[in-house]
Amino acid sequence: MSKASITVLVFIVLILLVIAFYVIKKLLSGKSCCGTSHEKTKKKKLKRLAGQVLFEVEDMHCGHCKSTVENAVNAIDGLSATADLEKRLLCVNYEGQIDKTAVINAVESLGYRTREIER
Repeated sequence: MSKASITVLVFIVLILLVIAFYVIKKLLSGKSCCGTSHEKTKKKKLKRLAGQVLFEVEDMHCGHCKSTVENAVNAIDGLSATADLEKRLLCVNYEGQIDKTAVINAVESLGYRTREIER
């Protein structure tokens, strides 16, 4: 190997080490992919369950995303939400009537794309 090849190889290894350092540092920091600490979901119980609607939520990547979406929907009266991160689904239980547009607007205002899943 020539001296130039060895120099390039050493440079590439150094870049990979720097990248690995930052990835490991981020993983050990306890922060999510969004760069924020994991937010707790505020649990909400409904008095009388009237029904359930499923929504697909794109771009949920971590526990913080999941909690943020759940809390936004839980803030709407008469709704209780649980998100499935792996399936990227949001299950919304409701009492009385549900305003599906309000759910979609609440989720999309956070920057996530969503749509109702027809059953």
